[in-house]
Amino acid sequence: MTKPIDPVEYVPDASVYPGQSLADILESRGISQAELARRLDRPIQAVNEIIMGKKEIIPDTAIALEHVLGLPASFWLKLESNYRESLARNKENRELHTQEELSRAYPYSEMVAFEWVKDVRSPKERVEELLRWLGVAHLGLVPAQYEVAFRKSQKFSVSNEKLAVWLRHGEIEFQNQELESFDKEKASDLTKSLRSLTRVDIKRACKDAQSLCARHGIALIFTPEFKSFPVSGATRWISGNALVQVSLRFKTDDHFWFSIFHELGHVFKHKRELFIEDDMKIDNHGYEEEANQFAAEYLIPEAKYHEFLSKNPLIAESDIIQFAENISIAPGIIVGRLQHDKKIGINRYNRLKKRLCWTKN
Repeated sequence: MTKPIDPVEYVPDASVYPGQSLADILESRGISQAELARRLDRPIQAVNEIIMGKKEIIPDTAIALEHVLGLPASFWLKLESNYRESLARNKENRELHTQEELSRAYPYSEMVAFEWVKDVRSPKERVEELLRWLGVAHLGLVPAQYEVAFRKSQKFSVSNEKLAVWLRHGEIEFQNQELESFDKEKASDLTKSLRSLTRVDIKRACKDAQSLCARHGIALIFTPEFKSFPVSGATRWISGNALVQVSLRFKTDDHFWFSIFHELGHVFKHKRELFIEDDMKIDNHGYEEEANQFAAEYLIPEAKYHEFLSKNPLIAESDIIQFAENISIAPGIIVGRLQHDKKIGINRYNRLKKRLCWTKN
């Protein structure tokens, strides 16, 4: 009776095809291919193809080899599995090398600074990190993944790679949100609650704003902006919930809150598609103007704004502070509106605006 061989005694190289290991074992036992074929009740051609690496060892064959050679079927199947994985890894390494050129277009150093990816040195590792972050098997698939976004971004100057990474951050953070069902009829409730946060410490305001939006079925995500990146916000829909993504591009509270309310205008007033905010302000369908009006009205009601202007033809800083107090909103937002409408100079009363910056949690 053949003595079973402990598979631990024989550890083949994973890059060597299983047939070579089988050939070594046959040689050590003095068994020919023809003899093995007879014992397995298999055609000699099938045995030869396994030994030459042209044919895989399938479960039935592995069990038969277990009976004939005393090595468990699991040994042969593991051998085959390791070899196939080795082939796949080698193929992947070759493909990773071909993607190194594509990877250079991505803002990797900024992604490292944001702690989105690891600070790795080799081009291959960078490609692997980008694939993990973007959730694709090949960087060449990114254009298809963000086809709509790239098509919209053709209207303004932005790197497609930066845009893909920026939008991807929103998607990743979206998965961490616990969201209620979206209800379009609750727009007024949400905007009133959010408006009161403009006078609160910004760190607390951001957390409270995210919680409020989540209770209304909206994921509010804050994403850092890249250098030379004209995008300040985006809105899209995932599984019935809205994803509102904003940056601190202009780093003042008036722009920050206007961006949030502008995106909410898209959520509550427009069809469920992707909107991307940029410097060009191209608006073929009037959607951007409607979103602007939505934000302007909810932040500073139009009737009260015009009443303020009529009572204060020469606008003083104290007038702005008092008006902000009267309508319960941050004075910087009023300054921003007055500057936008050219009621005051672009440099006047900027000290009433809060300067914002990204901080780690």
